[in-house]
Amino acid sequence: MTKEGRDKFLTEQRGECWHEWSDPYSNVCDKCNNITMDRENDDFSTWEGFGKLKEFMEVHPYWDKFVNWVLITYFIGNDVVTKMTLLFSKERFADICYKFLRENPH
Repeated sequence: MTKEGRDKFLTEQRGECWHEWSDPYSNVCDKCNNITMDRENDDFSTWEGFGKLKEFMEVHPYWDKFVNWVLITYFIGNDVVTKMTLLFSKERFADICYKFLRENPH
């Protein structure tokens, strides 16, 4: 999985468009026809992207299942440093959400 592939998947899971542009001078997305001022998609390794993903996951129908899955998969048996890295890494949180959502489509 590439970072772009992960971010595209997570953006689409959130019901948003992963914008694409065929004209290098246009800010109109080829897929949704919306105007995008900066020609950028969500980046879930930023604090802004982390916040969007966290808010999405908290209202996801599988939120409780996700929390339990994370605890069982990543916390049981891991040392304190690993646990802290999981809690505070934007990149790792996005990877974990990607893996969970791929394995648990809704």
